[in-house]
Amino acid sequence: MRHRFIQLSALLGLAALSQAAALEPAPFYGTAAGTVISNTAFLDSIDDAGTKQSQTSNTVGVTVQHVPALSVPQDTTGTGTCGQTVIGLPGQLAVIPYTLTNTSNGTDTYNVSVLAGNGNTDASLAKVYQDNGDNTFNGADRLLPPGITLASGENTTVFVVYPIPTNSASSTVYSLNPQFSSAANPFVQDTNNLGCADTQDVLGVGFTGNRTGTATSPGSVTYTHTISNTGNTPLTTSNLALDLGTKPGGWTYAYTVGGAASGTTPAAALANWNGTLAPGTTLPVTVTVTSPNGLSGGTTDTTSLAARTTTASSAAVNNTTSTPIQVEDTTTILKGVAGITKSVQTCGTDATCAAPTAVTGNRVIPKEVLRYTVTGSNLGNGTLKRPVLRDALAADLISLSWTASITGQTGGKLMFSLDNATWAALPQNVADQSGLTLYVGYDSNGDDTVDDRDVLNPAAVMSLTITTKVK
Repeated sequence: MRHRFIQLSALLGLAALSQAAALEPAPFYGTAAGTVISNTAFLDSIDDAGTKQSQTSNTVGVTVQHVPALSVPQDTTGTGTCGQTVIGLPGQLAVIPYTLTNTSNGTDTYNVSVLAGNGNTDASLAKVYQDNGDNTFNGADRLLPPGITLASGENTTVFVVYPIPTNSASSTVYSLNPQFSSAANPFVQDTNNLGCADTQDVLGVGFTGNRTGTATSPGSVTYTHTISNTGNTPLTTSNLALDLGTKPGGWTYAYTVGGAASGTTPAAALANWNGTLAPGTTLPVTVTVTSPNGLSGGTTDTTSLAARTTTASSAAVNNTTSTPIQVEDTTTILKGVAGITKSVQTCGTDATCAAPTAVTGNRVIPKEVLRYTVTGSNLGNGTLKRPVLRDALAADLISLSWTASITGQTGGKLMFSLDNATWAALPQNVADQSGLTLYVGYDSNGDDTVDDRDVLNPAAVMSLTITTKVK
C-alpha cells in the first residue's frame, strides 16, 4: 500500500505541476519534502451548568517525504524517430540541447548517460555538459559527471555533444538517446529522448589545371583537365556546373566530360555526361581546340572554362565552391618556314676539291671543278614535313660526287635519291654523269625512307654539297 501511495502522490504532484506551470514562472511541485504537517483535534461541549467546555486531543504529526520526478520535454515522436535534429558539420561537434526540470517536491541530483540510437553512432564518443546559464554551448559549461543538482521546480539546459567524423558522408545521421535518472531513486527516469545529428552536405569541387600546347594551322590539340569532388556529397548535373569563359573568334572548340559525347559548350558536354561523381573521385574534362587555316607561326589562342557547385548554402548545405574555379588552355601555332641558299666555289682542276676557293668575278673555264653548296633551313617555330633538298644540275656540268650534312637535329639520318622515290643511306655514284637531279632528304623517324611523317625541326639546317666539272 505504501508503494501505491507513493506512486499516487507522484501522479498528484505531476498534475499539480501542469496546473501550476500555467500560473507561475517557477512552480512548486507539491508540498515540499521534509514539511511537517501537525494537526490537533478538539471536542467542544456544554456542561450541566451551561458552561462551554473544550477538550484538546493529542497532536498528530506527519512529514512529507521526497517523491522523485523529472521532466525532459524533447521526447521521441515515434519508434526510432528523432525528437529533435541538429545539423552536424564534418570534423566539428554536433550539439543537441535538452531541458531538464526537477518536477519533484524536493532537491534532487540527476545523472545522465547516453545510448546509441543507430549503428552509425559510437555512444562512447558522446559527452554531456550542463549549461552555465547562457544557453550556449561553450568552454564555460560543466562536463558531467558528477550529476546535476536541481531544486524543486528548477530547470537547466543539458548539451549532448557528439564529434562528427571529418569523412562523414552527406546526410549521415548519428542518433543519441540520453537517459536521465534520479539519484534519489534510479528507477525514476526519462529515457525517451532520441536526438539526431544530420551530417551537413558539403559541396566542393576541384578543377585542374592550366594547360599549354601547340597546333598547326589548320590543326587541333586536345587538353585534359580533372574535376575532383572535394566535398562529402555526390555531384551530379543538379549541383555541378561547367561554365564557358573566354573564347576567341575564328577558332572552334569541342568539350567532353567523363568520356561522354562531346558538346560545343562545357554545359552541353556536362549534360551529355549526366552521371554521378562520388566524393573523393575524379572526372576527366577534355577541350579540343581547332585552329583555322592561314595563321602565322607564333599566333596564340587562350580559352578558359570554369567549374562550380550550384546549391545555395544553408544550415544543411555548405557550398564551398560557389565561386567558379577557372582553368585556361593556351595554344600556340607552330609553322615551319623554309629557307634555302645556294653558293659556288672553285677547286681548279682538283677533282677531290680539297681546297675550294671563291670564284673570281663569277667566271669559270671549261674543265674547271666547281663545288656547289645548297643549304636548307627551318626558320619557323614549327616543323617542316618531308624535308628534301633538290638540285637539278645544269646541262653544261658533269657531276663528280655529292654528300650532305645536317646540324641542329639528331636522332634521324640523311637519305639520298636520284628520283625522289627510292632512298639510300649513302650517296649514289654520280661520277661523270650529266642531266641529273639530286635529292637529299631527312629520315627523322628512322624508317629508311622520306615521307610526310619525317620532319625538320626549327633551326635545323640541311646542306647538300655537289662537286661538278664544267664541260
